[in-house]
Amino acid sequence: MGHVDILRGLLGQAKLDDALEAQLCELLQRKARDELKDWIMVNIEDEKLGQWLNVLPTLTGSVEVLSAARKALVGAPIAVHEAIDQLEVVVDSILEKGVTVYIDLGEMPGYHYHTGIVFAGYVEGYGKALGNGGRYDHVGEAFGRARPATGFAFDLKSLMIQGQSETSSGYGIFAPFTADTEIQDQVSILRSQGNRVVQGFEGQKVDFQEIKCDRQIIKVDGKYIVQSLS
Repeated sequence: MGHVDILRGLLGQAKLDDALEAQLCELLQRKARDELKDWIMVNIEDEKLGQWLNVLPTLTGSVEVLSAARKALVGAPIAVHEAIDQLEVVVDSILEKGVTVYIDLGEMPGYHYHTGIVFAGYVEGYGKALGNGGRYDHVGEAFGRARPATGFAFDLKSLMIQGQSETSSGYGIFAPFTADTEIQDQVSILRSQGNRVVQGFEGQKVDFQEIKCDRQIIKVDGKYIVQSLS
């Protein structure tokens, strides 16, 4: 996780043109610390700002990074510290779910259109992000209404493969298409118990082997039950 307002807040008074901002973002993204130091010496006159920019690539790691950032960025514009506060609130809520959080305050994907927190999601043992995104609150202005918004994208193929690998047996339960809300309650209960439930769609010709299901939900005497396919 990162937050674009940290860099944006630091650069508020720097008056860099678009080309120089792009160069800076590219150096931060690559964590090219020696090149970044040389670039700052040439393009940043404010010594304190230069120090803050130089430290950004080092502010990576576990949640303790947020405390380190507060100390390293003492005196920085209020927008910078508000961004750190926002990250802390979100990180605290994620940690309650048992997820490992990695912070990178020099991460700037979508810097020119994101408006806040940016993120990517990974699963242990798989080297690529399963999904990423971030805040982009002003995108709705093009449609006449700006409002809070978060956008994200997932690699569905990787997500499905990794999701299947997380199940204990590799097989799940098929829930047929129906408008009956009772079956939705049953699906929710089964998933809360750790089961993988695949919901069908109207008119689907089901290949249980393809969707890796060895059980299905059926209705017996007015109640939905799980029945083995074997």
